[in-house]
Amino acid sequence: MQKESNQLHFILIDENEIDLFLHEKLIRSQGISTRITSFLDVLQALDHILPFQDMPDLYPDTVILLDIKMSGMDGFEFLNYFERMPDRILAKTRIFIVSSSLDYSDIMRSHAHHLVDKFLAKPLDPDELKRVIKENMI
Repeated sequence: MQKESNQLHFILIDENEIDLFLHEKLIRSQGISTRITSFLDVLQALDHILPFQDMPDLYPDTVILLDIKMSGMDGFEFLNYFERMPDRILAKTRIFIVSSSLDYSDIMRSHAHHLVDKFLAKPLDPDELKRVIKENMI
C-alpha cells in the first residue's frame, strides 16, 4: 500500500456512535482522508466488504479502525471472517484495533493477530494515527 493517506478509504467499525463521529471528525479535520465509511456493527461492515471478494481489483487501499469490544460479533470475529478474503484484498488493507480496553489479554491477542498492524488506545491521538498510517503504508 503506497498511496497518500488522503487517498485511502477508511472503514470505521464501532458500536459507539459517539466514537464513530469523533473518529470520522478527527480523520477529516486532520486532512488524513475524506473517504470514510462507518459501521455500527461487524455484519454491516462485512456486507460492505464481501462483494469485493469477486472483484478485488475494485477494492480501494483501505485502513480499518476496528473496535474489539462490541455486542454481537466482536472485532476478533470480524478478523476471523476478514482473513478469508482474497490475498489482493488483504494486501490492500491495514487494520488498526482501536479500543478503550485495558484487558491485557485483549491487547496481547490484538498484537498476536497477523492481520492487525497496530493497537491504538481510545481516544485516538491524531499524531499517533498519522504516524502509524505512514509506518504501515510501506
